[in-house]
Amino acid sequence: MKLLTPVKVPNFPFRIRYDDKIISIGSCFSVHITQKLAQLAYNTLQNPSGITYNAASMVRTLKMVNNPDSLHQSPIKYQQGLYSHPDFHGSFNHPDKNKLEMNLRNNLSHAQKFLNNASKVMITLGTSAVFRCLETGLIVNNCHKRPLDHFQKEVLTVSDTTAHLIQIIELIEEMSEIQQAEFLFTLSPIRHTRNGLIADRKSKAIALLAIHELVTQMENCHYFPAYEIQTDELRDYRFYGSDLLHPTPLAIDYIYQRFSENLLDPDDATLRSRVDSIQKRRKHRPLFPDTAEHQEFLSRLRQDEAELKEKHPYLDIE
Repeated sequence: MKLLTPVKVPNFPFRIRYDDKIISIGSCFSVHITQKLAQLAYNTLQNPSGITYNAASMVRTLKMVNNPDSLHQSPIKYQQGLYSHPDFHGSFNHPDKNKLEMNLRNNLSHAQKFLNNASKVMITLGTSAVFRCLETGLIVNNCHKRPLDHFQKEVLTVSDTTAHLIQIIELIEEMSEIQQAEFLFTLSPIRHTRNGLIADRKSKAIALLAIHELVTQMENCHYFPAYEIQTDELRDYRFYGSDLLHPTPLAIDYIYQRFSENLLDPDDATLRSRVDSIQKRRKHRPLFPDTAEHQEFLSRLRQDEAELKEKHPYLDIE
């Protein structure tokens, strides 16, 4: 008896290893996957400018990483007690303008150093709909709840999105010392329903066509079908949260399992298991922490941590 429609994951010509530097740029769905990799002590960096949904804003982010002085192309705004930058997520907002700018520059500088040796790049598009600031003429990453009459809504075409994706690859390759990084594209399964499901499907279709246009052109570009797994294998509403839009933790775990089976190097399986064991034991919260049994538990944990660090000094299990 078949209870779901399985999505075939393509055979990838590479695997993600512990000696890779992995940068992830995209929607909040990409954050979930990258967090799971980071939990296993993979060397990751996610979203230098915070959660980013469209390809044009990803280009802006990478241009700022390459040249932090371009921060000033979009003016910092003050409202409701906080300063914000239209190319950065609201999590960066700060009541002190100087501290905001310092935080933005530090984040960009860290991303620039990381990209020097990034060997795996994960890009997750969420939408083709964008907002253009009428004051600067630039597409923004975040409107920060400013009045909508300050912006013009547009929908990128397939050719526009493809051109932006090519520019993303060129910018990363320009900054990287790696001969050829591998690019893994996904489409976010999260629905954007503010303008209706039809508009969301059209927007995602444009992004999907652009991704596949690129994948057919460039041998170091690949597609992982996270969107299809969520919408076809996990089409039941029990795999969606209470808003009926976002995947549940169970759905994310399932998609990550398919991801790990097809993309993580099997030679690292034992090491992943050891790291996972340590991380799970760290989360243990005893009812009686002063007991001899718990002290022995902590002693074994510290010993395992020390052995892991000694054998694999490049791992950051903190």
